Amino acid sequence: MHKRTYFFPISLLVLIFIKYYAQAETDSLANKNQDSLAMSIMVQKMQIENQKLYQENDSLKKQNKEIDILKKEVITLKDKRTKFRIIQGFSGSTIITNDYTLQVREKNELDNNGNKQYEYIITNKNKTNIEVAFPIAVGIMVFDWKKQDLKQTFSSGLLIGTGTTSFLKDFFLGVTQKLDVVQIGFGLNIKQVPTLRHNLKEGDVVQQGLNIPTEDVFKFGFFFSIGIDGEAFSKLYNYIK
Repeated sequence: MHKRTYFFPISLLVLIFIKYYAQAETDSLANKNQDSLAMSIMVQKMQIENQKLYQENDSLKKQNKEIDILKKEVITLKDKRTKFRIIQGFSGSTIITNDYTLQVREKNELDNNGNKQYEYIITNKNKTNIEVAFPIAVGIMVFDWKKQDLKQTFSSGLLIGTGTTSFLKDFFLGVTQKLDVVQIGFGLNIKQVPTLRHNLKEGDVVQQGLNIPTEDVFKFGFFFSIGIDGEAFSKLYNYIK
């Protein structure tokens, strides 16, 4: 009788322990499943966010490329610089184009009959020290000192030109400085000019009716020029329009 009385409470305690243990295991499993589900949802969210960031980053890269292309196009449209410019103006050269002629000069002595005597001497009608010409040239702009304005308003370069009245006989080689639309140049002038032959020189006496013996010879000198380039005509056209 006493053995049964002790067995019943012990059995009840075991059953209660088993029930609570099972409940605890169930709760623990449920919590683990919830944690796993939460972790899975978090991972999916992170993957979605990463995908969005990747797409946004890719879109941003494409937009930056398009912006760079547009910037280059704008710069190209605004860029008025060019390496080659046609220059027209006037120049002063130290090479003089000789214009020889015969001048009659009275002698200091009379002939046997008491008449005046005359002789013919070689003279140069071109008495100037600086000869003016109107060359046409090409300016090859090498250095642009104000790159930011994209208009080449202050730049330097090489100048190659020829005379308009003596083509292939008058050459200009030098440097040019661009000031807005004005081109200022200086350098070497190579020009073919008539030169006396047979050791003759100005003031020598020659026989009447004799042609002055000359030959064309290239000579070297210096020039200074002022001109305008094609941009000046463009500005003038826009101003008139």
